[in-house]
Amino acid sequence: MLPRLHAVTNDSVLELPDLYARADGIAASGLVAIHARARTAPARHLVDVARRFAASGAQVFVNDRVDVVRHVGARGVHLPARSMPTAAARQVLGPDVLIGRSAHDPVEAQGACAAGADYVFLGPIWETASHPGHPGLGVEAIRAAHPATVIAIGGVTPDRVDACLDRGAYGVAAIAALWYAADPHAAAANMLISLGQTPVTPGGVSSTESPSGHSGMAPTITVTVNGQARTLQPQISLLEMLEELELDPRTVVVELNLEIVRRPALGETALQDGDRVELVHFVGGG
Repeated sequence: MLPRLHAVTNDSVLELPDLYARADGIAASGLVAIHARARTAPARHLVDVARRFAASGAQVFVNDRVDVVRHVGARGVHLPARSMPTAAARQVLGPDVLIGRSAHDPVEAQGACAAGADYVFLGPIWETASHPGHPGLGVEAIRAAHPATVIAIGGVTPDRVDACLDRGAYGVAAIAALWYAADPHAAAANMLISLGQTPVTPGGVSSTESPSGHSGMAPTITVTVNGQARTLQPQISLLEMLEELELDPRTVVVELNLEIVRRPALGETALQDGDRVELVHFVGGG
């Protein structure tokens, strides 16, 4: 599932002394994509950043670097307008990795999705500090980009999310409104509410749950598998998870919260919210 809220970094954000604390707060709010993006950062640094973002539980996207996406197993790649063709990226990454592109007008957005992109960042919708003197496209550009799957970007703040949705945006992306917020978790939660999603409180409870603990939504848990957050049904066993992933338990070593789980116990070990699973494939012989 493509997240509807995207927290995008830049070189300045990556230099924040409390970067990962802020990332943890954003990720803890609910289903959020965090983009490892920087124009000057070397690939090795992006690898480290992407891995740390994944540890926060967010769905990680890497800007432009398809090699980094493959190396860290990121959820998606975001390609600038002048980057490699979408079809070439798809050939390298396969069908399961989400591919986004940047577009600066509605026609470009339509063309990007027609060429196979799963979504487009369309913007800047409003004028931003990163593009001073350049007026934004305006929210009507979102409507004009139909039927492209638009993530609105550029000057997006919590109080502007509704205007984007009213014009048909699938979601929104932000830099300053999330990373520089006094409380990044609260800022992300407010945006998720506007996007029609139920945020999670810092204690891990849905903010719309009743005192009895029932939210009116199907309960799920979030488990980090090889650095990638996955939403699963409560009480699912490790064996059932392997079956969902189409993995043969005879060819996988399973580590749960730093402890190896032996094969006979896979069906008896239920996953809990926040668990971390590492799966290592091996080739048998003899």
